[in-house]
Amino acid sequence: MTNFSRFLLLFTSSLFLFSPASAQYVLLYQKNGAAAGDNMGYSVASAGDVNGDGRADFIIGAYAADPGGLGDAGSVYVYSGATGADLLQFQKNGAFAGDRLGWSVASAGDVNRGGRADIIIGAPGASLGDAGSAFVYSGSTGGLLVQKEGAEATDFFGLSVASAGDVNGDGKSAFIIGAYSANPGGLAGAGSAYVFGLCAAAKGDMNGVGGLTPADVVLMLNCVFLGTGTCDLCFADVNCSSDLTPADVVIELNAVFLGTSFPC
Repeated sequence: MTNFSRFLLLFTSSLFLFSPASAQYVLLYQKNGAAAGDNMGYSVASAGDVNGDGRADFIIGAYAADPGGLGDAGSVYVYSGATGADLLQFQKNGAFAGDRLGWSVASAGDVNRGGRADIIIGAPGASLGDAGSAFVYSGSTGGLLVQKEGAEATDFFGLSVASAGDVNGDGKSAFIIGAYSANPGGLAGAGSAYVFGLCAAAKGDMNGVGGLTPADVVLMLNCVFLGTGTCDLCFADVNCSSDLTPADVVIELNAVFLGTSFPC
């Protein structure tokens, strides 16, 4: 058997990457935590080809790292599959102590159809009372594409993350986030998982052509008062109330004719 795929092996606080050679596996790279207690390698995954060099890269989480002295804020590192070099634009650190960024890591697939694999990172200790958060970063720029947060304290949203593939056929990869301690319908600890995809249009861009025009106001009116047209909440719900109401019309009017920003 000579066509094994490369694989990652997790052991203590180091990461080892092996490759097949004559039915034996040789060490390609070893990555170690920077400080005692970082727990480097708690989560590992292929990152896909984030830097566009035609080689798969890899991502490692160190959820107990203390970047900037922030205890257990967590850190995540992405390394080149071709050279093993740290791709510094993809190093991410938790914003607050206890975020535990990097508890889970994964390739998100090409979420924004930018031609590169994007990455998703979970921080189950982030947000108020361990509600948890998850972040999707662009493989093209390293910039934040999406942030999602748990609904309630102790949901531990982001404890698990993964690509969901192109579930709705829009040509973009969706992603899935687990919240094992969520309480849906009042069922304590029943847990939840959520699948997200990027919106087909920007907030308030009802006709999806880019930019806001009076035509968008007309389409918003039709959605709110007639229930007709394309009324996807991801771009039509401009006040993020999870419903369409006259308030959305007012906000859309102000955005189109006064240039005010959307509140969410």
